[in-house]
Amino acid sequence: MRFMEQTIPHFTFRDLKVEEIDQAFPLAQATGTAPSLPDWQTFALSLFHPHGNGEHGIKALVNSHRTIVGLIVLVIGSDPRHGTVLEVTHLIACDRMSAEALVEEALRIARERECTLVRADVSVGDLWLGDFLRRRFFTLERHQLARALSALPS
Repeated sequence: MRFMEQTIPHFTFRDLKVEEIDQAFPLAQATGTAPSLPDWQTFALSLFHPHGNGEHGIKALVNSHRTIVGLIVLVIGSDPRHGTVLEVTHLIACDRMSAEALVEEALRIARERECTLVRADVSVGDLWLGDFLRRRFFTLERHQLARALSALPS
């Protein structure tokens, strides 16, 4: 999915380029998003190919030194109760300033795409992010449970 490039003081947002996937890995690893480089490469590359009914993409937040300091993975889809929604499936930030810029960018894109709701997935290990989002008027909408298939009894 192509989004307009947006510049805010000290930061630029743009679509992550395929050749930057490896450069973004240390940030994804430090935040617990990707345990290994091959896992990260597989995940990130999948975002460059169409799948499902919605639009999707990964945006990079780049500082004035051209260092990737944040990433957001976005999916625009349809919800029976809310209509068009923007789902932030991953918000990867190196600090709170980057997180603030990522949230603002997600809200800008949601308005641009005429979404009625923005959802942000927050991992159990990212409790600071949940608190951060609640202070920005996000509310708890649902609980999501997960079970690894490897945990199934034989």
